[in-house]
Amino acid sequence: MKKLLVLLTIACAAVAFAESQSLFSIGFEESEGYTTGTLVGQNGWKELAWWANTEVFVENDENEAASGKQFIESHPSGVNVLLNGIDISESYVSGYPLLVRAYAQANFVEGGEPMSVRFHCLGTSDKSYDVEIAEFNFNQDGSGNAYVTGKNMTFDGLVEGQYYEFGVQIDPATKTVEKIFVGENSYEGEGMTYKSINEEGCGSLPDGIRIYNGSGKLDDFSIEMVPEPAFFGLLAIAGLFFVRKQR
Repeated sequence: MKKLLVLLTIACAAVAFAESQSLFSIGFEESEGYTTGTLVGQNGWKELAWWANTEVFVENDENEAASGKQFIESHPSGVNVLLNGIDISESYVSGYPLLVRAYAQANFVEGGEPMSVRFHCLGTSDKSYDVEIAEFNFNQDGSGNAYVTGKNMTFDGLVEGQYYEFGVQIDPATKTVEKIFVGENSYEGEGMTYKSINEEGCGSLPDGIRIYNGSGKLDDFSIEMVPEPAFFGLLAIAGLFFVRKQR
């Protein structure tokens, strides 16, 4: 009986982990220390040096947020801001894939630039704009693309005023991109790796996000640890073993 209770405890923990474990998240809510107004200067967000007059604002309107009440909105005037200093190294368990994702909504402005979002890792360089895991572009005509190491996944049919979940699943041990997705569109990585375009290289773990160009909204950025399917297979085998022992 004790063995069965132990198994049930492990199973409950496994079910919780099956939904992935959040290592970092931002919803831009007041409870997280964000206030309405310019994003620059809040919680590590900074304007990149070569681009002036950044216009990215924290807005408060639960009808416009992907969840909660607040979100950020960029305007088409040379937007280029960077979230710096994410550190998941202590909470990350080596060997597990990571899911890096957010929700974006493009505001369709005729002739406007795409709203671009990059997930990045710094490595040994502070030139984080050179070091990216993936770039996502949401165009004003309802099309877009995800760009990783010279390869593209294109998508279309985006509807103005609607949020779309987008992201990448990566293996930090090999710096491999396993999957890219935007809404219902997904693309297998097929051996794509992320790395810096400079010789200093890129760290294994994602540690920032960059937003530039275009007009649109962004909400609910997160980095999550993905459970390994093999773990649940072993758990199932162990469960059968203990059930048989009880009989």
